[in-house]
Amino acid sequence: MNESDSGDSTRFFICPGAQKAGTTTLYNLLEQHPDIRLPKKKETKFFLRDDALIDKHQYIKEFFSGNTRDGKILGEIDPEYLFYQDVPRKIRETLGADVRFIFLFRNPADRAYSHYCMSRQRGFETESFERAFELEESRLASRGDHAAWHLSYFSRGFYSEQLKRYLDCFPKQNMLFLVFEEFIRDPGSALASVFDFLDVDDITESIHLDIKSNESRKPRSELLSRLFGQPMLIKRISRFLIPSQRIRWSIYPIIEKLNVSNERPDKMSDNMRQILSAYYDREISRISELTGINVSAWTEGR
Repeated sequence: MNESDSGDSTRFFICPGAQKAGTTTLYNLLEQHPDIRLPKKKETKFFLRDDALIDKHQYIKEFFSGNTRDGKILGEIDPEYLFYQDVPRKIRETLGADVRFIFLFRNPADRAYSHYCMSRQRGFETESFERAFELEESRLASRGDHAAWHLSYFSRGFYSEQLKRYLDCFPKQNMLFLVFEEFIRDPGSALASVFDFLDVDDITESIHLDIKSNESRKPRSELLSRLFGQPMLIKRISRFLIPSQRIRWSIYPIIEKLNVSNERPDKMSDNMRQILSAYYDREISRISELTGINVSAWTEGR
């Protein structure tokens, strides 16, 4: 392992989310830069592991050694890192205090609905959006990791309390805050600010910017998506039919992709938008004060 791979002089950045706020698009843009090294798999989940497994050398070896590009900065993008409480501490203990962070924030009402539509598409959700709002607290209390990952639509929109965990571990000057709506409208300007923040050459003009990732769609078959959304049932059936775990894991994404239609989900109802506007009103003020970003677009047209 050379000096840079030892971790002594390697620079790191992490984008912890938020989920459904453009993180996949950001990954697809940043991977075009020759001085930025990203894992082949966007979301490694490394810092969700038990403390005993958190090791810098293991992290570099597992996700970056196979990347032959001579990158100047190593980074990853994983929106689960914003939601889970212990992640900032684990990052600090593993990579040190000089990590840089890119945060993408989206109107929390729209983010919640996009998350809901994704879970509907994947068969994890069978309730209406209105009913999911009523059920979320009890679901998170009783259904463990599955609910936290797939059904936490509204809790994830309280960005300020999640961001404060990072501010407790890292200086604010190590953080770049982007607004999803501005990022999507003008990705070139946002990308230029990211390159400047990461201290790499601004090659925005040579980046393919016309990328749209993870847009929600309705499933072709509700029945098929619900079948795959029942993890214990599908696991038992697939183990019997396909004994090889490697083959099973390679087939699941293919089936899911084939089951996605070109039809966009219905828009959020006006009633739910009004409810969520009130629900997130104070939170929007908090995140604006905490980050200094302009989120006026989130409150327009109320």
